[in-house]
Amino acid sequence: MIRIVRKISFGLRTHGLKYLYRAPVNEFNYPRLAATRALRRVLVSVSDGLSSGSAAGALWPDQALLFVYDLSIAPVTFDFISYLAAAELARRRKGLAHIDVVFVTGRDGNLRKEQPDYEAEIDSTARMWRLRNILLPALALLPSVRSSVMCTSREQARQLSAGAATQIYPPDYRVDLPCQPVKAWLHDMVREGDKVWPMLRASAAARRYVESYLDKVAGHRLPLVISLRNYGFARQRNSRTADWIAFADRCDKARFAPIFVPDTEAAITMEPKDLGGHPACLAACWNLEIRMALYEAAWLNMGVMHGPLELCWLNENARYLIFLPMGADANNSALALTEHGHRLGADLDFATPSQHIVWEPDELDHIEAAFSSFSRTLPAGPRG
Repeated sequence: MIRIVRKISFGLRTHGLKYLYRAPVNEFNYPRLAATRALRRVLVSVSDGLSSGSAAGALWPDQALLFVYDLSIAPVTFDFISYLAAAELARRRKGLAHIDVVFVTGRDGNLRKEQPDYEAEIDSTARMWRLRNILLPALALLPSVRSSVMCTSREQARQLSAGAATQIYPPDYRVDLPCQPVKAWLHDMVREGDKVWPMLRASAAARRYVESYLDKVAGHRLPLVISLRNYGFARQRNSRTADWIAFADRCDKARFAPIFVPDTEAAITMEPKDLGGHPACLAACWNLEIRMALYEAAWLNMGVMHGPLELCWLNENARYLIFLPMGADANNSALALTEHGHRLGADLDFATPSQHIVWEPDELDHIEAAFSSFSRTLPAGPRG
């Protein structure tokens, strides 16, 4: 009850009275409270009972999990990476061999309707680009994904999922009762004993491309990959680029090779002078497989927390120091972080010994202190 009161209070402060209308709708579509999940289970059970006659016509093979991502309510963001990982744990729990992914187009230009401030920076055209260049390519990073399909109507999705109720993820998703996955589910399953590793991985082809790039740019030195956030929405969460350049300037160049990965939103106009003359791997901005292979090959990945770094979270071979300043905005508030499954001040429950969250802003003194402390725990030579 205290949690609900705090959430309502925070919502009213952030969004005003319109929150009282939006909150119940959002909660039903993105169920986080136990009462909401119980209500959805009842409604799904009734719906399945009324449509039980369609089971005989099931189209989906019984060895595959059906991961439905409904774009009428789900975001076109890197959050999809965590949702996909949670679907993988659900697949393992059920003992199924594959994941088949079904995207269901939304009602507002094939996507969900966003808040005006978000829409002003990332409009539907940009979000469709992200769908094609982030969400769809992400499927290649998870070996168990076998196929994907884009349903252009809800009727098509209804026909595909008929009779597959026990294989659908999210488990309480139905075409007429849509919901988006809950980010905390991944963390919840890990705390219940599910093992994450192995999870995401780079393709062999991407590894070869990155290896040739690093041979040229880093040579014998250890790659330090610095990922930047720099775009118009929630600017307060953007990287302190000047501090990262200063860190790159001051690190031991005989030993380390700093390499920047600019924010994709800024990469098209990026010039070497914008990064203090340090190299930038622009290919990683545009190709998700290249980005993942670069993260795997890095001696260490660094940056302020933003979407692309979830790739590091879910690759056991990607070492990282990710800076996560609590309270930078509503998405990084203590309430939101806890709701998303984080233990405040702690590493992820499934983090390896070389994967750490730094609960500080990405200011130069914090960057250098964390790097100095962390680098002493890592091997001095190249990655094996």
